[in-house]
Amino acid sequence: MGRARDIANLIGGATPDIILKTSDGAILNLQTSDTTVTQDSVLGAINFQAPDEADGTDAILVASKIEAIAEGTFNASSNATSLVFSTANSEAAGSAGVMTFTSGGTLKIKDANTSDGSSPTITLQTGDTDIAQDDVLGSIEFQAPDEGTGTDAILVAAGIAAVSEGDFSSSSNATKLSFKTGASEAAAEKMSLSSAGLLTVSGRIITDDTTDATSTTDGSLQTDGGLSVAKDAVIGDDLLLLSDSAAIKFGADSEITLTHSADSGLLLKHAASGDDKFPTLNFQAGDTDIAQGDVLGRIAFQAPDEGAGTDAITVPVNIEAVSQGDFSSSNNATSLVINTSVSAAVGTAGDGGKFSFIGNGEFKVRSMATGDGNFPVLSLNTGETDLQAGDIIGFIGFQAPDEATGGDANLICAAIAVSSEGDFSSTSNASMMEFRVGSSETATEKFRIESSGSVGIANDGSTSTNHLRIGASADYKIFHDGTDTKHINATGTLRLETTSDSAIMLRHNDNGVMETDANGIIVNKAVGSATVQIKSNTSSGTGTPQLSFNRSGTVYGSLEGGVNSAGNSLGSNFTIRANAGDVFAIDSSSNSTQLSPHNFDYIPDGASETGAWCYKSDKYEKEIIEKDEDGNIIKEKVKSGTFISADMTKVVRQVEKLTGEKLIYKGTLDVNEDGDVSKHNDDGSTVTENIIDELMAKIETLTQRCDVSEGITIEGILLDGTDGSATDAGSKILLG
Repeated sequence: MGRARDIANLIGGATPDIILKTSDGAILNLQTSDTTVTQDSVLGAINFQAPDEADGTDAILVASKIEAIAEGTFNASSNATSLVFSTANSEAAGSAGVMTFTSGGTLKIKDANTSDGSSPTITLQTGDTDIAQDDVLGSIEFQAPDEGTGTDAILVAAGIAAVSEGDFSSSSNATKLSFKTGASEAAAEKMSLSSAGLLTVSGRIITDDTTDATSTTDGSLQTDGGLSVAKDAVIGDDLLLLSDSAAIKFGADSEITLTHSADSGLLLKHAASGDDKFPTLNFQAGDTDIAQGDVLGRIAFQAPDEGAGTDAITVPVNIEAVSQGDFSSSNNATSLVINTSVSAAVGTAGDGGKFSFIGNGEFKVRSMATGDGNFPVLSLNTGETDLQAGDIIGFIGFQAPDEATGGDANLICAAIAVSSEGDFSSTSNASMMEFRVGSSETATEKFRIESSGSVGIANDGSTSTNHLRIGASADYKIFHDGTDTKHINATGTLRLETTSDSAIMLRHNDNGVMETDANGIIVNKAVGSATVQIKSNTSSGTGTPQLSFNRSGTVYGSLEGGVNSAGNSLGSNFTIRANAGDVFAIDSSSNSTQLSPHNFDYIPDGASETGAWCYKSDKYEKEIIEKDEDGNIIKEKVKSGTFISADMTKVVRQVEKLTGEKLIYKGTLDVNEDGDVSKHNDDGSTVTENIIDELMAKIETLTQRCDVSEGITIEGILLDGTDGSATDAGSKILLG
């Protein structure tokens, strides 16, 4: 009560206020008499209360207070104290709000109410009655005004201000929070939060939190809306697009999109609907000196999570663009290569395959395996499930679609097609390969290979179309003209040859009629007559059928029909001509008889006269030297021989002398300018002797002189006594 009385004594005037007034500023000093101040000791307090409030209870409790509370035990070097402001709501002060200024300069505001939704609030209010754009409603500034270095150091270093975004009205109080910082200046706005919720930062936003984002609701930085970035974005780890059909869009018009296709992959699309609008994925190398074999870009395919491991998790296939040589201002030749593997990482020597699209349009398929039985395969497969006759199984076309002249020039000019010959089944896949070419048309079939092994041209031909041509200048042609099959050889010799002891056979109506053997040609017909016919000028002309016999380039003989007797013009005769010797006939007994009767080798005196003819025959005894496997004689030699020869002209001349009759006619022939014989001119010779007549005359004379009734025998001729005819052989009588 004494303390209360002391304070009561300070009350002056008629009011309960305490007024402290001095000329240099009044000081109200609250002091404790405690000699050992410990933590939480109260050094002094100002309480605010309505003790006489008629409602009593909470109404008369201390409603607010200001206390100086020790932060720890006082000592010679510490008197740390906090100034605590406490308020009440429905109980003594301190149960509602507490605001504390600590000795370290910290301001703490606490809502002491423990019920849900309890929280402290700081409200800065302006007294301005007409808020316009950019007016400051309140601000918090941070400053070190006592910094000894002065200048920038003592300027406001940071601040938070509430700034109106426009004129306030009954329907608008749009305000932004402006966050200010300074570096070598008075703090200026670096970040603002607009009334629309837009957070604008003039510098960088940095968060040191390392939480990975695994969904749209976690991670170090999270927004429930979109994220707009005006410049480059760098992501140090994974970028997750968690929604199906999520897309990355490129360009000012977002015309190129890379879109997720659920459970499938990615779709690269050009969104524009106009012509010639398509997406392009471009791989670019940063190499500034491209040399041969350098890779410009690569796409690799892999199953890295395959449980079998080892080869299974290596890259088995890749696609790469590889330079064909050193790049220059006039060369960027590049191949597109597909590399595959079998039991090693792609590109391993001796394994897999390589498909190369060369810069000049060439396509190469290569097996990289080095073992036996490895080879490349190019397979065309149809997906058709019911192949009928004529269905195309595979097709390779050749075309110049960009030829400027257009028309036929742009059509498919050549093709290779494989088509079914009939309905495919479990026991049949008969097919044929067609080779098609065009002239002034889409390519059509000109050549085919059938399942039976038949190869050929399926259309009638001529010397200019649908023929098989052989030789650099098409010297040899084979074709069927609709009626006949023709072999036409323009230059050189048309030769049919075998390189072994095999025959070449000609068949007619499926019957063999002629074939070759080691000795020549055999005409052979199993049933009926076998004939060899030589025909010439069957309709018109002057030629004759001829058969010549040559050895080592020399013609030794020939047969010719339809000639004159001289063999030099047309006629009705047949001639056998020996061009370099005589003509002989040899029978089965090896008798060789001369048919050309002018060989007088065996007659000592030779021919009896010009143009004489003779009879000459030889018989040879021969020894067989060699036979072929069929028993045919290949080589033989003469062991011995006999001959007989006669000068037949001389014999006939003797007959002429005996009979006195002219039997031999000689003379000249008149030949016209065409070589035809027009006239025979006899030489006019006559026979001047008739030995028989002369002899008979002498005999008759003799018989007149002698009475020989029994007959006379002259040189073996018996003459009877009546008519002188020979009747028997008898003794010799010399007449003289």
